Amino acid sequence: MSPAPNNGCPCSPAIIISSSESPVVDWTIYDDQERLAKCKNIIDSIQNNDLDKETIFTGIADDEHAYIIQFIDEDDNTQGKFVYHPDSEKFIVTFPSQAHKQPITQLNFAFQTAITSIGHDNVLVQVRAHANSHFSGDSIHADPDIHIICTPFVDIGIPNKSTSLWILENCLSQTESAGREKIQSHHC
Repeated sequence: MSPAPNNGCPCSPAIIISSSESPVVDWTIYDDQERLAKCKNIIDSIQNNDLDKETIFTGIADDEHAYIIQFIDEDDNTQGKFVYHPDSEKFIVTFPSQAHKQPITQLNFAFQTAITSIGHDNVLVQVRAHANSHFSGDSIHADPDIHIICTPFVDIGIPNKSTSLWILENCLSQTESAGREKIQSHHC
């Protein structure tokens, strides 16, 4: 488990806001048949499960990523985790194994139990553990295995900016170097 990095870092997960919405598609992608075909090939590969356990696509622009995610979100049967790095234009698709998924459920339950046992006023601050929830920032769009978020309230029912406390990745079914690289990708 690694705590969120220093908030002074411009791309720190501490400045990342949770979002359940897909990125906005720039509809000009429909004017470029080559880029459209590239996106459709990636979507087909994901939906048909024709990829390795982890596949990295390079040269994926923001609007291409938004287009791909829009179609993935519309298909309830699509499995996998999707991480996008806008700066390097990398789109990473992974298909977690059962050995990867099972501990996440147990850990998330343990975090939820621990958080609720801490004496704090939920009217003033909310701390929540989210499993595989989407978040976006300047340097990454990802679905970490577990994301613990703190939301203080400026007034009753009026939340202030959420802050990431921890981002956790289960690396049980990966090599040590792949696990370290994945954890590093959530940091600057």
